[in-house]
Amino acid sequence: MAAAYRNSVFTSSADRTWAVVRQFDGLPDCHPAIRASEIIGGGTGLTPGAVRLLTGVDGST
Repeated sequence: MAAAYRNSVFTSSADRTWAVVRQFDGLPDCHPAIRASEIIGGGTGLTPGAVRLLTGVDGST
């Protein structure tokens, strides 16, 4: 089975980085191709098991 990996080095502090990426439905705040993110089940944006629906800027889901 194929696997893909990506890593990166962040220049901001861990606290600042975590403030941006911790919200599971916060992807529109940091990714230009995502227009909206909605939690549709399994919890909240801060709980394990949450399910999100992403909408792209082109309207795709």
